[in-house]
Amino acid sequence: MGAREGVACEAQKRINAKVGRQIVTGTHSPSFGFEKNEEECDRIIDMINASGATVLAVGVGAPKQEKFIYKYRDRFKHVKIFLAIGATIDFEAGNVARAPKWISDLGLEWFYRLVSEPRRLWKRYLVEGPAFFWFILLQVCNLYTNPFGGDDDLDKSTAYQGMVDAVDA
Repeated sequence: MGAREGVACEAQKRINAKVGRQIVTGTHSPSFGFEKNEEECDRIIDMINASGATVLAVGVGAPKQEKFIYKYRDRFKHVKIFLAIGATIDFEAGNVARAPKWISDLGLEWFYRLVSEPRRLWKRYLVEGPAFFWFILLQVCNLYTNPFGGDDDLDKSTAYQGMVDAVDA
């Protein structure tokens, strides 16, 4: 689910041709702002449930895709695996070029994308990104404390949820 009209279908054709079978069985390109329209979200959920899909890949951009999955995850009857895949649909359709392999191997694909699409991505990577990575660093170093109170001895799932909540705020 994701990308502009027709892009997901092209990605589906290319992926299925690569693997030699129908691994991607359906696509949907939601309208811009679909996440604010409960009726459209209900139709999307019904369509996915009717398909019997057990894996759902959502590529509508961060954090929209993560919020959609989190909000509606309990309403999907058959889906066992949820994937927030960002621009992968555009990559697979051939609409957006991937970074050269050496850049990707260095973990700098985000920088390549920032340089390629600065107007669209500057805020995500340069304003919102550092706070998220700061919380990750604190968690890795066992220095994270729950900003909403509670035990200082948090388990990892509680700490992770605290980070998600703090980044959402």
